[in-house]
Amino acid sequence: MAILTIARECGAWTSADSELLAQKLDAVLLGKQELEKRLQDIGLTSRLFQRYDERKPGFFSAFSTDQDIYLLYLKTVLLQAAQEGNVIVLGRGAHLMLGDLPNCLRIRLVAPIEERLKRLRQEFDYDEDTANRMLHKCDADRAGFCHFHFNEAWDDATCYDLTINTSKLSPYTLANLVSEQLSSRITAQQENDSRKLIARRLLAQQIATSLLVDQKLSLAFLEVDVDDNGVATLQGTTTTPVAVATATATAEAIPGITKVDNQIRIAIELARNGKQM
Repeated sequence: MAILTIARECGAWTSADSELLAQKLDAVLLGKQELEKRLQDIGLTSRLFQRYDERKPGFFSAFSTDQDIYLLYLKTVLLQAAQEGNVIVLGRGAHLMLGDLPNCLRIRLVAPIEERLKRLRQEFDYDEDTANRMLHKCDADRAGFCHFHFNEAWDDATCYDLTINTSKLSPYTLANLVSEQLSSRITAQQENDSRKLIARRLLAQQIATSLLVDQKLSLAFLEVDVDDNGVATLQGTTTTPVAVATATATAEAIPGITKVDNQIRIAIELARNGKQM
């Protein structure tokens, strides 16, 4: 069981290279097509996927709860895939959502812009102007996605375990290198620890989905954590005591949850307290 996240500059990596690596590692490849299928299977519409997938939300979209729902479902699908076994996740900020799991290797693929433009023209039959436009738009979208959702720089080398210049290695050599890295870095203990963490986080995702999607509660800055004993901690803000009570009851009804520590605050009461002070 290993998780490989790949952040790639546009044109530094091709679809064929991804397939080759997946075969080498005997892993499930979670690219755009497979990701969209899995997201639709758990309830996300194709419209929302196309609107928010690996791009910074537009000005008005940023104020919509739709982008929160997209990210909620995205994290759930990534955790589910990680729970299944060997998986390769292309982009989508996976190195930031899954990177702290002990069995996760985060790599970034780069190449000189001339090489990337050449690959885009070959793979998609673009002319030079189109290739140049698509390259810069794609890189900007990926950088904007990570900054908007995680407040992290997409090109920050410290967010990755390994950065590889793909112009210096053949796809076969790179696949062998990554395979060796996974074999040497991931231990049985790390895999066991990751299974426990993933199970806890999937429970947390289930609670968050129930609160925001099923119950449609108005909860801002919602954070859910579940510990090894099944204790769920809820944090965030809302405007009514009813929402707080509903959040507790909803979380308590989730199988595997033994207790709920509800720390959700009522924003209107906080405002009143502030005026009194």
